[in-house]
Amino acid sequence: MSSLIAIARNLNDSLTDYTTIHDEIFKKSLRKTIPLPFIFKAINFQDLEYRLQNIHNDLSRYKTQVNGIRQSGSEDTNKCNVFIDYVDKLMYAAQLLQGITHNLHMKSQGFNSYKLSEQNDLVKRYEKAVDDYYALGDSMNSVFA
Repeated sequence: MSSLIAIARNLNDSLTDYTTIHDEIFKKSLRKTIPLPFIFKAINFQDLEYRLQNIHNDLSRYKTQVNGIRQSGSEDTNKCNVFIDYVDKLMYAAQLLQGITHNLHMKSQGFNSYKLSEQNDLVKRYEKAVDDYYALGDSMNSVFA
């Protein structure tokens, strides 16, 4: 099995973890509709922030590994370039999501300086970043098919 394929499989695991965190923050839930804190468990934003940092570290490692493969010439350069572009876009989205979780954690701890307008701006930038990495997903799938 190609080492690039092995790294791509690891990337898929990281993407799954990232998507899980995204869903924990943004999915519509009964808890958000009916906020009854004595029945539902609150979201642990600090834990999500920590998990996103781990994902970011993993993505950075994958990028370094693929860059090494690209420089060695042992794999198709186009595959490596698409992979690195995808990881760059995903890393940026993960960083923005980590910023959102950090701000929400601080807000949950009583630091009320985080304004709704700031949240909305950050979420808009995040949604754009998601669109960007998502668009490259089709290229990734076709290159690795």
